[in-house]
Amino acid sequence: MHSKLFITFSTILTLVLANFTQQGLQAQEIIEPDIGDPYPLEICILTGEPLEEGHEVFNYEGREVRVCCSDCKSKFTEEAYIRVDEINASLAKEQKPFYPLKKCIVTGKALGSDALDVVFRNRLFCLSASDAEIELKKQPGKYFADLDAAVIEKQTAAYPLKTCAVSGKTLGDDAIDHVVANQLVRLADFDQLTAFNENPGKYLAIIRAAK
Repeated sequence: MHSKLFITFSTILTLVLANFTQQGLQAQEIIEPDIGDPYPLEICILTGEPLEEGHEVFNYEGREVRVCCSDCKSKFTEEAYIRVDEINASLAKEQKPFYPLKKCIVTGKALGSDALDVVFRNRLFCLSASDAEIELKKQPGKYFADLDAAVIEKQTAAYPLKTCAVSGKTLGDDAIDHVVANQLVRLADFDQLTAFNENPGKYLAIIRAAK
């Protein structure tokens, strides 16, 4: 049996512990600034237009944001208090059907009708309480990695494509399993990862359409 090669943020970055004070939380977020998903929507949140080649990519308060042009980037900054809520709502709606767990990834408690849908660094986490959100933000690397593993376990058997969404190459035993926006993305090899990250929303949409 050939083992699959998993890509998770925990294997790419070295995790550094911080104490659980507010100061420690701030330090942890600085230490792990690259933990999180690339912007996974295929449209500009301001215009609704597809994100074509040459779109603007920038960081806003620890998360990646993509818009169609420099004018939209300026407008986003001016209207961020509104636009962030719009992005979070879109991400939660898009990712909820793919969420792999029925228990809180932080506390282990069952997710009831009062569960919290928290979008953190472009990833939806379904949590049992506000205290769980605090813990999530103290150790983002751990919980992103744990959720990645749950997504891979849940979605591998029913993955809808036999070929790489980026390259069109056949997915063999050495295919790479990657997770973005609570979706499994199977890539033919490492060379496809850079191309995928140029426009994640485009390729995620291809995978969804194949289901």
